[in-house]
Amino acid sequence: MNGGELRNITAKMVADAARQGDPLARRVFNQAMEYLGVGIAGLIDLFGPEAVIIGGGVAQVGDLLFEKVRETVKARSLNKISSAVLIKPPIFGLRAAVMGAVSLILSEVLKMRKLHIRNPATGQTGRAARQPALS
Repeated sequence: MNGGELRNITAKMVADAARQGDPLARRVFNQAMEYLGVGIAGLIDLFGPEAVIIGGGVAQVGDLLFEKVRETVKARSLNKISSAVLIKPPIFGLRAAVMGAVSLILSEVLKMRKLHIRNPATGQTGRAARQPALS
């Protein structure tokens, strides 16, 4: 499957093998998820977020990833409130980056449009156009 090269092994391959019960893959995957959980626990202790969103290809592993990470965060976090922190994949999955880019572009276009609105009463554009004309 990987051409006999360790460098060709992907996280998805390890996760798939772990799901199928491969003992080495399970050990490797669980250790990686534990390290991820320890890092997230530290970030939760530092910043106290309401949620942690894990995206990218690793998030496609699903429950296998999230269960182990949640378990580790709960065990390793100094802040007991950490069990209330949501740890989940992004809503848009692998399209999250594209959706973020589209959101940014729309935001910029709307800002530009606001700056170029012409007030018919005064003929002014920009912020001055949004001010009511004085009689």
